Amino acid sequence: MALPSPTTLAVLASAIVAVLSAVMAYLGYRSYQRTRNSKLVFIVVAFLVFILKSAFVAYNVTAHVVPHDTIEFVSAVFDLAIVFLLFIPFFLKAPR
Repeated sequence: MALPSPTTLAVLASAIVAVLSAVMAYLGYRSYQRTRNSKLVFIVVAFLVFILKSAFVAYNVTAHVVPHDTIEFVSAVFDLAIVFLLFIPFFLKAPR
């Protein structure tokens, strides 16, 4: 039994991350609508950035638009943005 190519596996993994991130963004948005807790906006945006990152990686792994090193760099920038967005709520004052 032959395994799929690494490119196929990378695209599949990126697609799964994008779908799960979309679900989490939706659930976060629904929670925000119910609670109006502004901290949830950062969580929703973080999951939207996950979707963008996954799309970027999947597209560039298959289309070879940018070199591998650039994909790694841009992916790391996306990771930095995501982590930053997830940290922001911890530093905001709690709503009263």
